Amino acid sequence: TEVCASINFADVSKNAWYHDAVDYIRSMGVMTETDPLTFHPHDIATRADMIQALYQIAGSPEMEYAELPFTDIAGGTSYRSALQWAYGKGLVTGHSDTLFAAFAGISRQQLATVLYRWAQQSGEIPAADTAVLTRFTDSARVSPWAAEAMAWAVEAGIFSGDCAGGLAPTRAATRAELAQVLMNYLEQ
Repeated sequence: TEVCASINFADVSKNAWYHDAVDYIRSMGVMTETDPLTFHPHDIATRADMIQALYQIAGSPEMEYAELPFTDIAGGTSYRSALQWAYGKGLVTGHSDTLFAAFAGISRQQLATVLYRWAQQSGEIPAADTAVLTRFTDSARVSPWAAEAMAWAVEAGIFSGDCAGGLAPTRAATRAELAQVLMNYLEQ
């Protein structure tokens, strides 16, 4: 029998739609928390959550890190190495030239864009057909800068529509959604 990686989480039910994704991510040692008994699946996933998860998936590589232009990042923050890695690889940019906003929620279209950039660097991926977005009720809300990434995420099975038939591109992703998207990406 397989051991449930999220068995000790008081806030992750075995019947929850995100249980398998949280189990998958936790078994990889990704999205670890300081509190070992909660995952906070309904909390908003932050930009720091995203870069830390990708950095952990990449094996927390030792490398020469990029200098950061962001004035809102303290020297000893727990996500600094992850940000230097992600910024140095061109996966993320700031909210402005000088602010990263690590604890701002990451929108679903921002999440798709970061993953798309990483996928492009990891290997050859086919060009996405943005026409696929028109099958969703809120396709007009997808920002032009994110359209190709969102289309790629839909075509690759990383993103799917919600029960209302939309992609909710501007809504901040929850931690449960981040876990699900990361699992979908890694298993494609």
